[in-house]
Amino acid sequence: MGGSCSSEPAQAQSKAIDKQLAKDQQMEREVNKLLLLGAGECGKSTILKQVRIAHDEIWKNENKEMEKCRIYSNIIRGMVDLCNGVEQLHMVLSKEMEEHAATLKGVLKEKKDMDVLSEESVTALKDVLLDARIVLFATFLKIKI
Repeated sequence: MGGSCSSEPAQAQSKAIDKQLAKDQQMEREVNKLLLLGAGECGKSTILKQVRIAHDEIWKNENKEMEKCRIYSNIIRGMVDLCNGVEQLHMVLSKEMEEHAATLKGVLKEKKDMDVLSEESVTALKDVLLDARIVLFATFLKIKI
């Protein structure tokens, strides 16, 4: 009789384990897996990021600020590259444009101002974007701005 009492907790524990296994199997069936194959630099990571952005609510919330910083950085870097290209072609920039270009270069160099753009940075971006020489150079490169 003593053996039957000790088997009841063991049976209850066994049932709990079986229940957890069944629950885990059900969760595993609901997971969609995707295998991305391809040579290096063919866009596997880009596809994965796009799928996450489109379908993963948790990813959106966690990485929203990081992506915003990257977008601001890319915009500033693009404007700095345009300014550098104008200078390399020996096109003369106005004093104001040189100051704006220096402001944007400083932002990139110090890696500051990337989560929120300051008024100074926004003004510099707008003015550089509207400068005729920058537009001419971008047109030369066939960049739509």
